[in-house]
Amino acid sequence: MDRRQTDLASNASQADVLSSASGQRCARFRVAGALAMVAGLLLTGCTVAPSSPRVPQGIDLSGQWRLNTSQSDRLDTLLAAVKDELDPPLRRRMPESAGEDGARVRSRRDEFVGPPRTKELIALLSQPDELTLTQSARELTTKGVDGTRRYVFGEASVVSIVDGLGDQSVGWSGAQLVVSIWATDGRRIEHLFGFAPDRRLQITTTVSGGGLPSVRMKRLYDRVATG
Repeated sequence: MDRRQTDLASNASQADVLSSASGQRCARFRVAGALAMVAGLLLTGCTVAPSSPRVPQGIDLSGQWRLNTSQSDRLDTLLAAVKDELDPPLRRRMPESAGEDGARVRSRRDEFVGPPRTKELIALLSQPDELTLTQSARELTTKGVDGTRRYVFGEASVVSIVDGLGDQSVGWSGAQLVVSIWATDGRRIEHLFGFAPDRRLQITTTVSGGGLPSVRMKRLYDRVATG
């Protein structure tokens, strides 16, 4: 009987050790996953992810707005800064052929310029010059020449973007509305809606990943008086 009790106690002790080790491994995996997520956010240069569906007190972006071109980033300047990254020359290896002296030679059509992605980046950074914003406790609606868009606070959805689809999340981070889109091909698009210190509307769009250079464009809008 004593030996049986000793064996039972030994088995229970081994089970406790295995359970403890398993728990430690799970904890390490959770920590590793969290660190990987943080590293991913840092590498993409993104801001704090949207965290709240509740509108901050005193923030109402509603109104009619017109782009202030002199105070906003210039698209052509941004594109010029990343031109070499955006459309690098590509090399295509053509089949070798025999020359007159029997030597293997390569076609002079070896090198070519790959398909440009400039138009893609322009489309992802695009915002209308004139916007009408309507904000409620539940959502922000933007209306411009490119159509009407609804951003429901706290909602996650699948949306269509240039040349693909993406997972979109919408929420408030401080006084800014954050619209984050993760495309299936690795592209990341982020729109920040908020007020500049002088109470102009500020929309900052950041595009990165998926083979595109990281570009951030800030636009400032003046309120248009109505009536």
